Amino acid sequence: MNLDTEKYSTLSNQRSFSDTAETRDYFLDLAHMHPICPLSLSHARMFLLADVWARWQRQKGKSVRFPICMHYSGRTVYQISEVAKLWGSDKENEINEERFTPGLFIDFYQVSKSDYKEFSSPIFILDYFSSRILGDLKVLQVSCDYDEYFNTQDERYHEFVRFVINLYTEKKIIVPSTSHPGKALDYSGRWKKDALRSLNETKFSPESSLRMVRDSMLKLDNDWSYERELSIGTQIEGSVVDPMFDSELLSMFNAIFPVIKGVDPKLVAETYRELFGNISRPFRDDSLARIIPDHLSLVPVDTFFLESHLQNWAAKKIFSETLLLNPSLMTKEYFFIGSIVINGKDVSPSRRRGETLSQLIQSAGPIVARLALLYTFGNPVSDHEWPPWLVTSMRQKSYRFVKFFRLLQKRSVTNNYHQISMLLEERGGEINSLIETKQMKKVIGILFDKIPCEVYQLTERSQGEEEKQPDRQSRVSINNFFLGYLNVICPPIIELLNE
Repeated sequence: MNLDTEKYSTLSNQRSFSDTAETRDYFLDLAHMHPICPLSLSHARMFLLADVWARWQRQKGKSVRFPICMHYSGRTVYQISEVAKLWGSDKENEINEERFTPGLFIDFYQVSKSDYKEFSSPIFILDYFSSRILGDLKVLQVSCDYDEYFNTQDERYHEFVRFVINLYTEKKIIVPSTSHPGKALDYSGRWKKDALRSLNETKFSPESSLRMVRDSMLKLDNDWSYERELSIGTQIEGSVVDPMFDSELLSMFNAIFPVIKGVDPKLVAETYRELFGNISRPFRDDSLARIIPDHLSLVPVDTFFLESHLQNWAAKKIFSETLLLNPSLMTKEYFFIGSIVINGKDVSPSRRRGETLSQLIQSAGPIVARLALLYTFGNPVSDHEWPPWLVTSMRQKSYRFVKFFRLLQKRSVTNNYHQISMLLEERGGEINSLIETKQMKKVIGILFDKIPCEVYQLTERSQGEEEKQPDRQSRVSINNFFLGYLNVICPPIIELLNE
């Protein structure tokens, strides 16, 4: 279908969008994945909400940094690998691992038998699921910075973690763990006071999460050693850094990655010393402009998305940033979101509770999958029960909308265009407010149901060829209204509208 439309993706002249926003960089980040299985629906909806927010900031004229990486870490991947080694051997009957059986991966995760044979390698497992996750996100058109993707096996990341541990040593906050062998961080004294001050200067959504994170900060102590033995991660003095101690550094590394991605890993430590010598406490404003290039002006993180059960991790992240960064460069906002639950329990692919994102895309397609996941954001901070009717409902919504939009191209809009224009301006204001508060369920209801019904009633049957040209300019504006919001909420549907 040849749509009457202009370059809707910019929409700088649309009254329903801000055309006065100052063009500036915007940096959003989220809790990145440990790729030992396909993406769960809860993790997928976090990426989708972040994507809507990234697209919304772009619509307002901002250049958005939206990094994507995989956190290769932990011991679980070794458990998976050990079970895979026994599969098909004369020792297969010795498999007593309940969660990571071959059937889970071959039958439920749909890993081919030839690929599962390679699961004897922990790194192969992480690479395999990283590829699956990235592929699924691209199908949903999640607009991450894929050209700057990395995983934490990158030696530059290992060097960064070692650099930070050295800084911790210099600042004398590494102490023996009180109850476990190994070293720990001393979350006390001046560091805790400064971190609590940082907490109170940070925005939290919902506001109630501030107390939740504060409670976690007050409970942190030096009981938890950051040294592990059998694990994937950064090696220091014969031990591996626990993933809960290096994942909190990923936002900082994401911020500097555009600068250091071309640096020889053997030389990158010097770059870190130069950077952090100028952006940590004490802060020298005159040196910041010299040391931070233009494309690194994205620091600090404007909005950080994470699930509500990660309050301890958020607390540790605030501690680290307080120690390593000037206050003006610390994360501005933490946005906590709830999980998808089934019968009151979190979806868990490893326990075969709920679908994976791959399965949802396979059964529903990218348009319906994206709408279904976003529709769970009635109240974005609350857990949401995944109802059995949701996919069918979103399929019907998308079908009705496509039918309406195609009919619209054949209807006359000229006589009632002023009424339609006023209606779209009013509804656009409602949608804008709802996107700002991330209430996607209501956005989808207005965009896919309410407005199409209202607009269609104001159109007329076209009487002939002579009416098409006068209608064209009016239809361009109406089409752009819909396509602009679809580009934020559900870009895969735009391709269908053009068929």
